[in-house]
Amino acid sequence: FWAYDGDGSCGSNTERLYGLMAHEDVRHLYIRGLQQRASLLSLTEHENPRFRHLSNCATRIALCKKPLYNVQDARRLVDFVGEVGEEVLASLDGSRPFPTRPPPVGRYSSATACLLVALNQWLQDRDPAAKGKPYCPQMTLLSRARALLEDLPSCKFLQYEQVTDRKYCPMWQQLVTLQALGLIKKRASKKICEEAGDLSSDVVFELLLDGQTRAAEFVGGGEARPPGALRAHRSDAPVIVLVDRREGGGITCDRFYKLVETLVQNEAPFEVCTLESGFGDYFFVSQPEPHAGSARLALPMLVERKSAVDVSASLRDGRWESQQRKMRVNARRMEAAGAAKVRLVYLVEGEFTPFCCGCGCEGRGVGGCEQTHASVEQCEDAVHLLGPSGFEVVRMPSLTGSARWVANEAKRLTAAVRERSIRAVGRSFELPRAIGSRLRPLLPASTPAAGQPPPSQVGDSAPPAPPSRPTSPWPAGARVNKA
Repeated sequence: FWAYDGDGSCGSNTERLYGLMAHEDVRHLYIRGLQQRASLLSLTEHENPRFRHLSNCATRIALCKKPLYNVQDARRLVDFVGEVGEEVLASLDGSRPFPTRPPPVGRYSSATACLLVALNQWLQDRDPAAKGKPYCPQMTLLSRARALLEDLPSCKFLQYEQVTDRKYCPMWQQLVTLQALGLIKKRASKKICEEAGDLSSDVVFELLLDGQTRAAEFVGGGEARPPGALRAHRSDAPVIVLVDRREGGGITCDRFYKLVETLVQNEAPFEVCTLESGFGDYFFVSQPEPHAGSARLALPMLVERKSAVDVSASLRDGRWESQQRKMRVNARRMEAAGAAKVRLVYLVEGEFTPFCCGCGCEGRGVGGCEQTHASVEQCEDAVHLLGPSGFEVVRMPSLTGSARWVANEAKRLTAAVRERSIRAVGRSFELPRAIGSRLRPLLPASTPAAGQPPPSQVGDSAPPAPPSRPTSPWPAGARVNKA
């Protein structure tokens, strides 16, 4: 239906399958796929809720203010995705029939952005001295929105004939969701339509204040969020913890989201990224310079987390020794670069006995039969030997407890760096390129003018301010009475 040259992405098949590419917002893939699926429905299916649901899902994904990296993101961050939307998005993640890259500057992949920006441009082009209500005729809105849509082969979306002849257009259907969200108001004015040369309709549209704000965001930054970590919270802090994206089973598992939510609840500054072997599962870094792209400095602490089953699996496949060996190598490199004694910490969650094999062999294998899995005694002995090997063992009851411990350590290190009781590793210890530089600048503290609210302490730059135009031609009192 739409022909593209390549998919604009790279990486392993597993990463592409689950949308795990770091710094890759896949909302354009989802928007294009949802709009195409809706357009392929038959006339009878257009009357089915499935058509309206797909269009509604595309609208809400376009309006989502956070990056979307996979189906789990869409399910958790976007309202009303539902089973129908998840089914389509999962198939798009697997096949990648459309590119993930954004359209050229000034063009948009979603009708949602096209409609909001077109109405906003019409308001700005309108003569301020013009009398009458600021209502845009339907024909004018369609032509302006169609000009903003990315070039698509055989594209017949947002055509005036489709709307006036009551033919179903999956992109025009998104206007219904925009009205429901209070961004656009549909009205009727035959006079305004006739003045615009539209003699077949009396439908006009008003861009409300919230719609002007969202339109300004689209104009200033496009549809996708700026590149960033896979997950982040307060990542402009002077000390943050880098969390390996494979924690809790990886970013496609619910345990990962439980971990992230616990870190957020405990106000831990963190970023989710891919940590190389030897850096543990949690790696603390200092960000001494305020500007984006400045070098990070490692803090003398490496943390590896293991559940009871993970300990057994690591003993079985040999990762137990290799991970410890690589962590010791990095610790020696950090100490050679001027760091104090590096803390090597193992977080061990839960007891081993509850995970004993239940296959009837009367064995004590953890996570499986003792013939193929380490026994409870072997796991306990391995954990006990960590102390003499230079590792600090911290026993935790659950993943949530480990997340709270990490959050507390982040607060402790932040205070220690502020008081200069701990020194970061020297610059001679070079961090991997993927984690070696600050992503978000530190916003300068400024004193707001009298009567003005304080600036938002968010890493992303603020969108342009919407035009100060009344949302309704009626006085405030009349609007209150009407409500």
